[in-house]
Amino acid sequence: MTAPLYTYLQQVLGEKPFVVIRISEIEQLGGDDWLLEVAAQAEELKLQVMPHPKDASLVLIERDGA
Repeated sequence: MTAPLYTYLQQVLGEKPFVVIRISEIEQLGGDDWLLEVAAQAEELKLQVMPHPKDASLVLIERDGA
């Protein structure tokens, strides 16, 4: 399922410096190991993945150096 997750991250980020995404959306594409899958795809796309500072149901994804 890495290709759909990779494509999803590319599309949702587009040209933006960062996006906030619901974890439930990522879970649907990455399955039970969604965090590992997101980390692997983020590394390939040169993105950083961090928990949202105020909402545990969200994740913050930003471009390296953003």
